[in-house]
Amino acid sequence: MDTKEFRGFGKRADNVGMARQTRPIAPPPPSQTLADYGFYAALGLLVLATSGFVSVMLNRPPVAADKTAAASAAVEPPYDGGLITEPTRVDRAGEPDATYMVQKLAYEGAGVVNVISSRSSANTGIWFTQAKYDCNKGTLFNLAGGESRSAMSAKSADYNWSYLVVGSSATMVARFACSKAGLKLYVAG
Repeated sequence: MDTKEFRGFGKRADNVGMARQTRPIAPPPPSQTLADYGFYAALGLLVLATSGFVSVMLNRPPVAADKTAAASAAVEPPYDGGLITEPTRVDRAGEPDATYMVQKLAYEGAGVVNVISSRSSANTGIWFTQAKYDCNKGTLFNLAGGESRSAMSAKSADYNWSYLVVGSSATMVARFACSKAGLKLYVAG
């Protein structure tokens, strides 16, 4: 190789690394169109909706067998009587033709019990009462009354606590309720 060729080879070798002479190996990707972005957005929404559905299904509480039963098979809700397991009859010696039933009994603390009771007789029909009894003080506060539990209203409510009277039906119900709550009823008499 002569000197002239050698000089030309060096110039060509120097030009190889220059940016204007580099050629891409693969053609550049085509630019994104509006339709491509729409497709990716729809795909993302589908993935988001699917993951939300799966999350709801995994976090949902299991359905009880009675909820999946046919509509024709009516299932009665479990009885929640508070301190009593079923409505309890309370007898009053002075009224043999009337029946008193304690439907629900709850202890509210500080000696106070909340009672839903009913009185039924052939002459007067049935009457439901919700009242609070303070076992320590021997007092009564009527909260509501009505011809059914669902129809009880506060129209028959008291404005103040009143003292229980020895021998009354309210005292009899209060004595039963206090004993079920593990308390002793104090009635001034």
